[in-house]
Amino acid sequence: TPNKSIVSGNDYTVSIFAKPSEINFLFIGWSSAGFGSSSPSFFNLTTGDYSAGAGQEVTVTQFPNGWYRFTAKRTASATTSSNSGFRIGLSDSLSSSTSVGENTSDGIYIYGAQLEENSCFLNLK
Repeated sequence: TPNKSIVSGNDYTVSIFAKPSEINFLFIGWSSAGFGSSSPSFFNLTTGDYSAGAGQEVTVTQFPNGWYRFTAKRTASATTSSNSGFRIGLSDSLSSSTSVGENTSDGIYIYGAQLEENSCFLNLK
C-alpha cells in the first residue's frame, strides 16, 4: 500500500494496467484514514466490466493483448499522511474482496499502479 499525504476535499485517482492470469478479478480499495471507508471498486480483467465503489468515478480502457487500464477517482474526506493511499487485491467476483487463489502461483499481471492528486496521472503505455 503506497502512502501519500491526502488532503480533505481534493480528488485522487488510482490508475493501474492489468490483465488476467489464473485470476480474473481485482479490486482497488482506499485508505479509510483519508477516505472514510475502503469502499472498493471491482474490475473483471477478462471483460472490462466493473462495479464502482460508493462515491467513485470509474473508467476502463481496453488495450491490445488482453490489457486494460482501470482508473477510480474519489474525493478525500479527511487530511492525513498516515496509512493513506490505496490497495490492490485479487477478487473472485465484481462484489467480493475475499482472498482468492488456489496456491501461491495464482495471480494477475499488473503494471504502472499509481495514485495521483486532482485526476492527473502519467500517460503510461
